[in-house]
Amino acid sequence: MRVLLLPALLTLLIVPARAEDWTLDGVTATWENDLFGGLDRHYTNGVELSLFGDVPAGELGFFLGERGGRWRLTLGQRIYTPEDLDAPDLLTGDRPYGGWLWLGFSLRRWGADAKWTDRVGVELGLLGPESGAQVVHETVHSDLTGSSPPRGWEHQLETEVGLRFTYELAVTLVRREFGVLGYEITPRLAASFGNVQTFAGLGADLRVGRLPPLSPDVDEFALFLALGGEGRLVLHDVFLDGSLLHTGGHRVTARRVVFDLRAGLTLQLPCGLVLAYTHTLRSVEFAGQGGVDQFGSFSVTWTW
Repeated sequence: MRVLLLPALLTLLIVPARAEDWTLDGVTATWENDLFGGLDRHYTNGVELSLFGDVPAGELGFFLGERGGRWRLTLGQRIYTPEDLDAPDLLTGDRPYGGWLWLGFSLRRWGADAKWTDRVGVELGLLGPESGAQVVHETVHSDLTGSSPPRGWEHQLETEVGLRFTYELAVTLVRREFGVLGYEITPRLAASFGNVQTFAGLGADLRVGRLPPLSPDVDEFALFLALGGEGRLVLHDVFLDGSLLHTGGHRVTARRVVFDLRAGLTLQLPCGLVLAYTHTLRSVEFAGQGGVDQFGSFSVTWTW
């Protein structure tokens, strides 16, 4: 499976590797975990490491136009579990154990007035045991936290290649500044297509405080609170609905409409360092789920 996946992963690197004039400007590390919400279930852990930089004007004009844009390369992993980690038997009333390890590449562009931005991306990786989720989850529980190891990973989703295409659009609809403080309202649209997740989402964010400039090339001090939400129409989620490529396996009855509520705080320093924390409440995703889920996301970005 790894041999078959390697050429496809290398394909994601061809464009930035051959673009000699493209720059490498920064790195972002993100950690998401449900322990920030006092839970240990469902979407339980996620990590991402991203490199990003500028695409010069004139490159990839079919999408970026003449202004250029930004590229991003991301390596990530996500881990999903049922609520009862001590049960060795298959829990038919709860979501299955599952993992997703991927490499993604995306391009972002800005409008002429920088009031809107969108991004297209592709993610390719492995689902199931090859994702390494079981090893990470068991190691954290037994070696790092000293808690009892989860006992049901033998029932996890089967191995398969995962492919996902993504699109995101954000429009700064209202922005008002009063001296050094201000607020802005930004509607957002998101879509995903593939055998991992297929959905369409619509939401909005409100940011209040010392806002950063609209231009992505300006690093100034910023400190703001962000409140937001999103609703998604979910047509397929492999971690609930099971595989599209083969029958059988553990599946639950998924809810097709899911809502997220978010609150976060971001600190941006003139040296290029950005620290951000976001807390997310997620509505019930499947029949029989015992209440909403929540998790926290902490990220560190350094731009040079």
